[in-house]
Amino acid sequence: MAAWEDPRAVTELLRYAGSLLRLDPDPTHTRRAFAHVGGWALSHYGPSTDALRELGRRLEGQTGGALDVLTQLGAVLVRTFPVEPRLPRWSEVHRIGEPSPLLPFDPELVGLQLGTRRIAKRDELDEASAEAVTSWWRANGLETRRVDHCVFAARRPADLDEAEHWQGALTADERAASRALGERLGYPPCCVDAYLALDANDDVALACQLLPHDDDPASPLTLWLHAPLALVSHAPCSLRCEPTRQLARTLLEALNERHRGFAAQWMRAARRVHAFDADGDAWSFGEDQLRLDGNALVASPLEDVLRIDAFGLHVGARKLGLFADHRGEP
Repeated sequence: MAAWEDPRAVTELLRYAGSLLRLDPDPTHTRRAFAHVGGWALSHYGPSTDALRELGRRLEGQTGGALDVLTQLGAVLVRTFPVEPRLPRWSEVHRIGEPSPLLPFDPELVGLQLGTRRIAKRDELDEASAEAVTSWWRANGLETRRVDHCVFAARRPADLDEAEHWQGALTADERAASRALGERLGYPPCCVDAYLALDANDDVALACQLLPHDDDPASPLTLWLHAPLALVSHAPCSLRCEPTRQLARTLLEALNERHRGFAAQWMRAARRVHAFDADGDAWSFGEDQLRLDGNALVASPLEDVLRIDAFGLHVGARKLGLFADHRGEP
């Protein structure tokens, strides 16, 4: 038996990879995954590590013995290994209501009103959040529909019919359904293509694979890491994605027309280095430091030196590995 076919060896590799792993039936090999084994897709939630990529290389295209190993590891494959860093579970309150003076704001509602998107979507909602989102959108004249744990909004019922159809098709044909939903959500095609090219299944994995650590500062308009401050609701293909930048600029201008002074307030908060610490707390660093707490931006003096290198973001003695530098020109 090869070393990688030994369940104990694979278990140790998975433990070292530090991700939540998932095994799904995939006889047509259409699901996004880092390895396809027989009629199965192996995907992950969390950082994409060298160990995980090595596991994918070892398993890709194998049959028989490899599948036997995965079957034996069934309980292990869907378990949580230590995953760092963590992202917070944002409350829906950051998208419900009018700016006061900055948060909350709802760029998806503005996009529907401007016609930059045909639908809006909120995922993985509990009952209370779903009710709050539904009430907010209906109060602003939108049609809404609950589909599983999602709430969709649109200006026309026909768009909700299409959204429900493609949401239901995600399991059978993820790529076609993701492209159809992305087009209706107003996502740039380049960003949808980039998402489908990755094996990421959550925001941590997306951030680890998409956020650069060695480039010059990017525009604040492409901010997506801190959802309460983001003007766009997708992960851009890069922080220099021009279609994303133009979309965000359009939404910012519209919000500023409706709420005088909003653009200046937003720029002061967004033109910073945004990061998460090991506890999943969100920070933004500029001349001072901001901590995002619900709908509040809590400011405090930045007394430490900010340094970025190949190993991550350093704030004094603290190291924050997951970050995005948005101090560039808008």
